[in-house]
Amino acid sequence: IANGKGETFLFWRQELMSGVTQLWMSRYIVNDKAWLLSSSSTTYCNAVDVCANAQLVSDISSTSVVDYDIAINELGHLAVTWSQSRTPSEFVSVWATTFDGNVWGSKVEISDTGFAKSGNAESPKISLDNKGNHLIIKKRNQRLNYS
Repeated sequence: IANGKGETFLFWRQELMSGVTQLWMSRYIVNDKAWLLSSSSTTYCNAVDVCANAQLVSDISSTSVVDYDIAINELGHLAVTWSQSRTPSEFVSVWATTFDGNVWGSKVEISDTGFAKSGNAESPKISLDNKGNHLIIKKRNQRLNYS
């Protein structure tokens, strides 16, 4: 995804260990002609500079990122959402964070499904306006138990 200044943000899922993927990003700065970090994160991705210019977005290391979506506005601000459970035994929740062009905001759990019998929250989609307001739409799979 790119902004009006030509800066490019690349997001991808990368396997941390067998069966567990995390969400990473890197930013290309046109004036510097280089891929740069948005902040100094190197968690888990230190193997021979493979991720020297990458930043970890999702920091839960026991479960996988299922889906993700990114929005960018004309100011170059980003909003990112993804679905991932906190632990392997919990339902999938939707998470979000923002980037104001300089620093990342806090990661926020949008749908607290946890151990509730409400089912997974998946397939999040996000939009972002030029005032920094964002809207997330998610699909919720209801699980019903019958006795």
